[in-house]
Amino acid sequence: MAKTIHRNFKEIADAEQARAALLNAGWRAAAVQVNRHEARQADTSTSAVRNLFDSLTPDAADHTDQPLASPAALLSVDVDDDVHREQADAIMRHYGASEA
Repeated sequence: MAKTIHRNFKEIADAEQARAALLNAGWRAAAVQVNRHEARQADTSTSAVRNLFDSLTPDAADHTDQPLASPAALLSVDVDDDVHREQADAIMRHYGASEA
């Protein structure tokens, strides 16, 4: 029974390279999907709270003024067994994958 594993990538190009490597290693195209993360627009409440907290903390003193690095893409891979899972993990780690 196939299972799907998911890994995040900081760069879309890295996810695409990992996908190409998985396809070259024999995975079916339908079993390897790249999904780009889209930044969500902040709603009014979230913006108000963020502005309030920003005004209460000194600039750069607590490193909250810099935006958090967020993954650019999610790669989902269908694997049949533990051997395939290990192979897929090794390939994706080579391109900088992190746990989703």
